[in-house]
Amino acid sequence: MKKLKLILLAAVASAMALSAQAIATPTAVTVDGITFTTGSTFYISNIYENTVSAPGDELSGFGSISFDSSPGLSCASGPGNCSLNFDFSGYTVTDITSSTIDFNGGTVNFYTGDGDLFLSTSGHFYHSLNNGRSGTLLGSFSSSTGDQISGTGIGQLDVTGGDAMSYFDTNTVADGLGHFADFYFNSSFSNVGCPDNGEPLCGSGDLHGFAVPEPGSLALFGLGLLGLGVTFRYHKRPR
Repeated sequence: MKKLKLILLAAVASAMALSAQAIATPTAVTVDGITFTTGSTFYISNIYENTVSAPGDELSGFGSISFDSSPGLSCASGPGNCSLNFDFSGYTVTDITSSTIDFNGGTVNFYTGDGDLFLSTSGHFYHSLNNGRSGTLLGSFSSSTGDQISGTGIGQLDVTGGDAMSYFDTNTVADGLGHFADFYFNSSFSNVGCPDNGEPLCGSGDLHGFAVPEPGSLALFGLGLLGLGVTFRYHKRPR
């Protein structure tokens, strides 16, 4: 019996070591010409969007990812030779006051410069422990008087598709309601100093997620447990 216990403990330790090594070791992955390092990811983007003023209005816009400011993100073809852009729509205003604005719904799609769908995401309904509000996007005005508008927004996203879906569909962001999203983001917006590109508001944002290693490597822990089960069954055979 002691020998069996030692074998079982060794099998568990081996499986956990293999799994931890596979997950902890950064791996460069390339999808649609975009190379990213597995592990924590951090995207910094420029955002251009419309204005909304009443419940039922829908927020939409577009933007681009800054490769220079995003650790672990690069182009397989070299600096300056590719891009990652996004557009968003369907964020519907549910409540608006002089200082806050809440949204439900929403989709955000990320495309390469060649038009490949890198990721598609949808707004994840969550509850903010910081301000007690709920929605898929929660905005706060720092200024909304006169001709000047500025503020910030926070939200969460679920990965729903795209060529890189298997790496980012991780359910690692708690939503305050007992469930998990794949990304959280924060953003800023203002109507001051925006380029003349058809959208009155502009800003920047950070998108945080977790890119997992190659999907096959995540099975190492499962394979270790499978081996553990085989060992256990073998030693339980009647003699």
